[in-house]
Amino acid sequence: MGVGVIAFFLGILAVVELPVLPDPFLVQFIPLLVLLLIVRRLRLLALFLLGCLWALFRADLILCGRLPFELEATDLVVQGTVASLPSRKTDKTQFVFEVANILEREAHQKWPMQVRLNWFGDAPELIPGDRWQLTVRLKQPRGFMNPGTFDYEGWLFQQRIGATGYVRPKATQRRLGSSPNYPLTRFRQRLAHAIERVLGDAPSLGLIQALAIGERGLISEEAWRLLRATGTNHLMAISGLHIGLVAGMAFALVKRLWALSGAAAVLIAAPRMAGVAAIATAFSYALLAGFSIPTRRALIMVSVVMLGIILQRNLSPGLALAWALLVVLIIDPFSVLSIGFWLSFGAVGVILFGMRGHLSHRGIWWKWGRVQVLVAAGLAPLTLLFFQEQSLIAPIANLVAVPWVGIAILPLILFGTVLLIPLPAIGELLLTVAAHGIDRLWWLLGALASFDLMAGPPLIPPTWAVAAGCVGVALLLAPRGFPGRWLGVAWLLPLGFLAPPRPAEGHVWLTLLDVGQGLSIVAQTREHVLVYDTGPRLSADFDAGRNILVPFLRYYGIRRVDHLIVSHEDSDHSGGFESLRSAVSIGTILGNGIIGKTPLDPCWRGQSWRWNGIDFQVLHPPLAGTTGRNNESCVVRISSAKGSILLTGDIEEQAEQVLLRLPATLLKADILVAPHHGSKTSSTEAFVQAVQPKYALFSSGYRNRFGFPHRPIIARYQQQGVKLYASATSGAIRFDLGTKGVIEPRLYRLDGARFWHLPAADIPTMGADEPILKPSLVAQ
Repeated sequence: MGVGVIAFFLGILAVVELPVLPDPFLVQFIPLLVLLLIVRRLRLLALFLLGCLWALFRADLILCGRLPFELEATDLVVQGTVASLPSRKTDKTQFVFEVANILEREAHQKWPMQVRLNWFGDAPELIPGDRWQLTVRLKQPRGFMNPGTFDYEGWLFQQRIGATGYVRPKATQRRLGSSPNYPLTRFRQRLAHAIERVLGDAPSLGLIQALAIGERGLISEEAWRLLRATGTNHLMAISGLHIGLVAGMAFALVKRLWALSGAAAVLIAAPRMAGVAAIATAFSYALLAGFSIPTRRALIMVSVVMLGIILQRNLSPGLALAWALLVVLIIDPFSVLSIGFWLSFGAVGVILFGMRGHLSHRGIWWKWGRVQVLVAAGLAPLTLLFFQEQSLIAPIANLVAVPWVGIAILPLILFGTVLLIPLPAIGELLLTVAAHGIDRLWWLLGALASFDLMAGPPLIPPTWAVAAGCVGVALLLAPRGFPGRWLGVAWLLPLGFLAPPRPAEGHVWLTLLDVGQGLSIVAQTREHVLVYDTGPRLSADFDAGRNILVPFLRYYGIRRVDHLIVSHEDSDHSGGFESLRSAVSIGTILGNGIIGKTPLDPCWRGQSWRWNGIDFQVLHPPLAGTTGRNNESCVVRISSAKGSILLTGDIEEQAEQVLLRLPATLLKADILVAPHHGSKTSSTEAFVQAVQPKYALFSSGYRNRFGFPHRPIIARYQQQGVKLYASATSGAIRFDLGTKGVIEPRLYRLDGARFWHLPAADIPTMGADEPILKPSLVAQ
């Protein structure tokens, strides 16, 4: 059974790794493969192929629900239903909208699709189940594409989101009435409002909402950092731990009470009735959490175990885990894209493996302590892969936090939440007590986090190193006397001693990151790193420094930036400055202007340095800048013996004229980062002719409101025979400039492609108000 489930699982993983889906026609062979299961010698192969075709079938269904390309960047009048709890941010309200039809498109075209919308400004109260007619701008589900960063397109695919967009602010929006749809989500919203009324602005509000109804939108970034530092972030997401604790408490309580019932216990055995109660309790808690993907997975795991008890089947723990895995994969094969999937099944597997032979002759606190050590050690390879760091204080923190939250806090929150509407006085009392309990725990976690015991690998480990680490952990956790147990240490070595990739002497790797409407560049020589600009700050929860630049640096094992140059103070170039400075060690910081309250050491023409055979020169401004405006952007030339690169910031025609007075050899470059994202105010014909680039790079947002890069600028470069690449269509762009000149770039939207990613050939480079231009034309 277990081996067969693994074969089915591997078939799904094989499809997940594909850049393009095979022909969906292949799913017609599923019945044939089911018949082949009766042939023992072909069973494993048939299960593997069934996993492949099942994933192919489900993937094709999801991708069919995406917005057609031709409907992007136009005003659409849609009718549909609010399908999620609205999340209110500082300047916007975010929600999922189920589109029923699009008006004025082929006679009110039916288009069932879920879209993720932002309503900027003061949005009206949005109630799940309410029907609205909205004027919206939509685009296909798209995220930033960079090595080491969060796969937003993959997350949207997993959530079945067919488009993202925003409600047009000046158009008329109309509420059409309420519908019977989404009654559970509407009830959860009532509970969320009730909890907010009780707790007000208490620091624990977001944590209590997360544990009660699975809504984590109010948990601050500072709170998440503390939870990650102590390895307790899993406690604030309703998952297998919480569902299992609640189901376990219900099982124990009902079993004891039912055994006292006399005749009823004779008719139905107490364990069987307790199993039914446990499933019902777990189902109810999953309902409160909105049947999110983690809660569905946890409910399945609990139900499999309890069904074994109800049906009086003696399921071994390993067999129960295998059945749970199979059911999860059948219901949602793309659960494998979730970090929680790997951590939850991994944790259960590690506990079952590591506690064998240790359950009978030890006290409960010894067993509980061993469980924490097992989970921390056993999941270390996966933790390093997913989070790039491991909290060494996590076993101690979880030793206290898990029982405190699970046994003391969680029952108070659940009973308090359920009683808020029928018995508000009792519900408010229980939630208030729970809030004080969380405050006490928060003080303890803060004390533990102050030790700053975080460990991380030299770089994000590749898949083979993680697999080797899992083998090493399994060997070390094996029973005493297991042959070759000590070899586990050797299997773990790649996780801690894998050398990061580096350019050769005399080479420089230049990476233009995909940061949307902004700019951030990393130039790496053999022993040094330059970061040029830090990208935009898009919201209080997202800036390019924290969410793109730092993960990219960690992915390549870069822990120190030798030079940081902020070309000028515009927020789309400096928005990630503080996040970068707080996350990595930085040597010299240059720039013109003031970032926040931090004045920068000015850059000016004549500054230069040499790293590993690569020369760096500042060409502009002639004198130290004072205003931090576009024309005072730091212009940097990077050169090797066989080629050069020109980084231009946001310079416009005035600064270009100043640069044209320099010797022609200083301006000529093989690679030009186009000034001001391809604006019509820059890239004058004289400047382009003087630089004579082979490649021009545009760092601009997908369908940005400025229309960058502008069509006349694209035409100007194409007339000069320049190869053009845009981060909006290519993702991160990496060049290798070295002893043999410029090597053709690597485009991450191609190198890191999975079938759910938007293919580069289908992404426009123009802004929202510009004609569509296929990227295949741009890159020619």
